[in-house]
Amino acid sequence: MRARAQKNRWEEELPRTEKEMVWSTLYFMHRRDSWYSRLVQLRQQPKSFGHRAYCEEMIFRWEEFGHLADAQYKLANTDFPSTWKPLVTAV
Repeated sequence: MRARAQKNRWEEELPRTEKEMVWSTLYFMHRRDSWYSRLVQLRQQPKSFGHRAYCEEMIFRWEEFGHLADAQYKLANTDFPSTWKPLVTAV
């Protein structure tokens, strides 16, 4: 009975874990995009070089988090759908 109960718990946990893998990647992309929108706003202001540099650093960090998380999830589960999309900027 204990083995069956543990099996049932794992069967419940697997779909939830797969959803959390997607959610975490989407969260990283959301944070990256929010920093990018701040950067676009700062480009309108003169003499905001330090703020722009900080925004670019944060964009890079969240971009890396999303990319690495997606790659690690793909290694852990080959059926994992890739949800990460790189930031496309029009300069």
